[in-house]
Amino acid sequence: MRNRERDIASVHRFRFINGFRALAAFWVVSAHSMIWAGWYGIPLPSAKLAVDLFMVISGYLMVVHADEREVVEPMSKPSTWLRFYVRRYFRIAPAYYLSLAVAVLLSGAFLGGYTMLRHQNPAWGGEQIYDPAFVHYTATNLALHVTFLFGLLPDYAFSTFLPDWSLGLEMQFYLAFPFILLAMRRLGPLKVAIALCAICLPFAKYADTLHGMRGGHGLFVEPSLLLLKIQFFLIGMLIARMQGKVLSLLDRAATWSVCLALSLSQVWIYGHETWVMFALVLIWLHITTSEGARARKWIDTVSETRVVSYMSRASYSVYLFHGFFIALAGSYIFPLPGVASMNGPARAGLMFVIVIAGAYGLAWGIERYIENPGIALGRMLLRGAKASSANTASGNSLSHQVGRSNS
Repeated sequence: MRNRERDIASVHRFRFINGFRALAAFWVVSAHSMIWAGWYGIPLPSAKLAVDLFMVISGYLMVVHADEREVVEPMSKPSTWLRFYVRRYFRIAPAYYLSLAVAVLLSGAFLGGYTMLRHQNPAWGGEQIYDPAFVHYTATNLALHVTFLFGLLPDYAFSTFLPDWSLGLEMQFYLAFPFILLAMRRLGPLKVAIALCAICLPFAKYADTLHGMRGGHGLFVEPSLLLLKIQFFLIGMLIARMQGKVLSLLDRAATWSVCLALSLSQVWIYGHETWVMFALVLIWLHITTSEGARARKWIDTVSETRVVSYMSRASYSVYLFHGFFIALAGSYIFPLPGVASMNGPARAGLMFVIVIAGAYGLAWGIERYIENPGIALGRMLLRGAKASSANTASGNSLSHQVGRSNS
């Protein structure tokens, strides 16, 4: 009960995050529905920008939660790192493992549905990156994904046809997070962020000039390596480090400048769409200041509605599972003569309805029967480890006292 009350209080305090998280998931689903239906009449920015927004959210929340727990779980202790890793693993892994199992067990319909949609859309041409024919669920492939090591290897960055490349990024970020946070506390957030980006951004630009598998542009088919996307996590961390602190005008201006500059750091990939991330980061920076109180109140009000709150909670499973509904539509609905003859807007609208209804409907069950039990299991293991450690410490203390009495 105490953990649940703390979680509710945290969600209430940072309820504007609901809006950003819900927006990112809905953005991904909408963009993918149009792409695979073969109609691009609504000029939505790249779905990868929505994934970048998820990374900003992750960086922000990790710092916020670490600061909240600092008194009882100081990040300077390795035991706190272990607890952090266990929490994040049981938050991410259960739903992901289910999606991976479904992809393998239903591989015929899953990969076949995407193949059918490609055949119906001549625009795909000879493109090979998103071609299901290159996906093979070998033992090596699955082992790398179960262990989350796939993100480190270019040939496996996108080898299941799930949108799991970003999970590889997340896990790498979680592994590095305690060290980045401690460095920021010791050396200063801006110095650490600038130093990391000075190393990572040139590497990302260089990696993008190389040729990867399947004729892709860039060493990695999908940017599953932390060095390619660390700047977006750092934006969230910098905003969190700045929030609630009294900063000089110079420090505040410097933080804003670095965050906004990092939001534009991949202009060679996104082109003019890069300004979408710039605008989102600018809004986020604004609403975390006293000058943005009015905008923050409006965003909080919207984010507290039942619809947005549910879309926020469902965002992770919607992101993971929406592709199955695209594939099912490709396997069983879009080959039907009446559907195949539809015009572009009608096909995209039908795909959107199928995917939205299916993904957000399924998310309720995933949250209740997979995500929440997984989180609870992680907490139970941590409580058991803590109790065992306390008993060991008590036993050692008793033995020491007996030894002193005997002497």
